[in-house]
Amino acid sequence: MPEHPSGIDLAQPSIVENWQVAILVLVAVFIGAVIPVLFQLRATLRAAETALKGTLPRVEETLDDLNKLVVEVSQVVEGLQSTTRVVGAIGAAIGPAIVAGLSSYRSARAEAEKEEDHEQRTSVEDRA
Repeated sequence: MPEHPSGIDLAQPSIVENWQVAILVLVAVFIGAVIPVLFQLRATLRAAETALKGTLPRVEETLDDLNKLVVEVSQVVEGLQSTTRVVGAIGAAIGPAIVAGLSSYRSARAEAEKEEDHEQRTSVEDRA
């Protein structure tokens, strides 16, 4: 048989082994499966980018509102702390006075009851 112009004898058995053909087929199938996935991934990423660009102003606005809310809550907490200090000081000042007043009231009432008991005993003795 004549030789091919490239120097390959076409009558000779193929140099390519079966495992090489199998690998070539597997690579081709893999590439055929990956290409549509890559196109879909590209479309998905574009859609995600568009969605994020659309929501970015709302997110920034929400963060600004949240920052204002935190400042307001901080001011309310500071007001409550100062009010608590004032109430504590008033309680510290009035508390002992209330205790003293109650003590004197109880003492006066106890004395009044003693006098009342004494008067009742005296009137009972006078009658007898």
